[in-house]
Amino acid sequence: PSYGLSAPSDCGPRLPRRAMGQSYQKLRQALGVNEQKRVLLVGPNGAGKTCLLYGLKLGFDETFTTMPTVGFNVETWTHKFKTFTIWDLGLRSKMRPLVKHYTPATDMVIFMLDRSDSLWDADELLGYVCNGLHEENIKDVPFLFFLNKQDLPQHLTMLEVCEELKLQDLAKRHRIHLQPCCAKTGEGVMEGMDFLTSFRGGKGLTMAGWDRPGKETPMSATGGYRSSDPLEAGAAEAAEAGVEGEPVTLAAAELADDVFLQAFQDRQLKPFGPVEMMRLSLLKRLEGSSALATLETARLQGCVPHATRMHFWATRIFAAPLPERVTDTRSFLEEHPELLPKLDADREVLIRQAYSEKIDREATWAHMVVPPDLKTADDDASFWARMEHDAGAYTGELDSFCSLVRLSFLLLKAMPRREAIQRLDAMLRRWEAKGRKFHDTRQYVALQLAHLALTQHPSLQEKPFTRLQELCPELCEEDCIYKYYSEKALSQGQSSFQAPDLQPLPSKLDSPPCTWHEQLNDQEFLEAVRTRSLSSWGLPSLARLSYLYLSELGRPSAVQKLLGDLEDARSVKALNLGLFAHETLAYFTIHMIHYFIASQELSMAEPFSDLVKKCDKIVDPTLYRAYYSDQAIHCTEARNSFVVPDRCPLPDLLPQAS
Repeated sequence: PSYGLSAPSDCGPRLPRRAMGQSYQKLRQALGVNEQKRVLLVGPNGAGKTCLLYGLKLGFDETFTTMPTVGFNVETWTHKFKTFTIWDLGLRSKMRPLVKHYTPATDMVIFMLDRSDSLWDADELLGYVCNGLHEENIKDVPFLFFLNKQDLPQHLTMLEVCEELKLQDLAKRHRIHLQPCCAKTGEGVMEGMDFLTSFRGGKGLTMAGWDRPGKETPMSATGGYRSSDPLEAGAAEAAEAGVEGEPVTLAAAELADDVFLQAFQDRQLKPFGPVEMMRLSLLKRLEGSSALATLETARLQGCVPHATRMHFWATRIFAAPLPERVTDTRSFLEEHPELLPKLDADREVLIRQAYSEKIDREATWAHMVVPPDLKTADDDASFWARMEHDAGAYTGELDSFCSLVRLSFLLLKAMPRREAIQRLDAMLRRWEAKGRKFHDTRQYVALQLAHLALTQHPSLQEKPFTRLQELCPELCEEDCIYKYYSEKALSQGQSSFQAPDLQPLPSKLDSPPCTWHEQLNDQEFLEAVRTRSLSSWGLPSLARLSYLYLSELGRPSAVQKLLGDLEDARSVKALNLGLFAHETLAYFTIHMIHYFIASQELSMAEPFSDLVKKCDKIVDPTLYRAYYSDQAIHCTEARNSFVVPDRCPLPDLLPQAS
């Protein structure tokens, strides 16, 4: 039977617009901060449920003995900023239909199995649990199957467990993970709990790689591979014969793509480095996945020794132009040494161009993805290559109004206006033929504004797009177009140009630069925000307001107060708010300020001007680009509700080291 492995979602479900308090709770869940989870721990009698529960609570001890549970045991256990309330149900056969009374409000299910015993009654109990969840209309509940008593010589294989319990069918409705373990020693337990901690939604079936072969282990337990290394081949033969030997490992360089993927699923790729990560990323990109989802898939397979380094190599694949057809990942990497140099020293040079020495000094960077801390620019040549040669994979990038302005800017620099219009239209029509619908009015406005910028600032003809962003930041905001169009008028301009209904398109660009208004003290700044008298609005102003609310009110109240102010400000149509009134960026800004203050042990009692001197990243208007792509952040949903990052997860508010 097939493993049915599916990649988890890298950024979780998007959060709909709700009341402010509910939105804040959703944000906390997305960040995994102090999250409460109710876990149902069930399984046949004698499977090891109570041993697992008190092993987590008190520590694992082989000499620890337990009594059969009558009724239930309840314990709380905290792991990686999540608090699990675990209900250990001791339901005898006749009492098992009562499990439905324990399923309401269940977030996760741990199903304990005794691998050394038959599964004759496990199927019935699993059915009661699933029916209870269905009756309560509880969806998106992950199932962690602990296959206990792994240390015993005779046991069922994971594939046999899948067949007996029909887990392939259950995986169509829930996310399933199988984890061999020994509840007495704790071996394999934390790997399973890590699956629950990292769960962000989705469906599918995954299996842990630690599965010692028993006498009845089928050929699929080793994947049917034969290594060219005599030692590895001997280990595989020993596994088939039921003799414990060294784990079967495979070098990825000589494996075809389909064999490579199967070996990855079976955890037989050793070592797993940049080459393997880039091959996996390319295969996942061709399936429509993302860099974060690929990293999470590799993490679940135990293949991520350093999260930030591995994410760096994955993003190189997802940012590279692709030919229309990739037949073999090995050949692709050989033909593009600029993506992955052959020498380790040259690879390290690429890492050091994006990251400081903190990548090796900061221990947390190995466990969580951190964006580059050295300035790295997406240069115009790379952007043009994506637009010109990789249309099928990058059409989504032009959902961003900023990207449309950028493409128009590059075309107008290279050719006369009339030719640029024709070229832009031809490119968009070509992509439209591949199923992507483009907006004629947005296309025209983007080109008009780019032409205006080049006309008003002739020096831009020799400058990159980043210079345009510095001179005319308002052109690069998605909200820019809403100064001239209502949403109703813009919706009518999909297939043909629609004239603006709010105000004419500008003939001159004279917007003041966005600053944090350093000439005002904190009280004067708050008064200017209240009276709507700031000379300019933007992300630096949003950062200052976030800090002042955070220091005065604390995080929960600060979020609600900030969102309320943004809602009021949006009602004043005369204000040119831009990204200041962007709800996702409001959440992002207040979280990052909280993170910088906590991680650098800064004080919240000092004036904002003193804080900026110690941490100028707080007022960097481009900070969000390390976490969000243009198409993710510049959309209506992101403006009006919180969406999670699609490039890097937001950093955890880690406790300070002692």
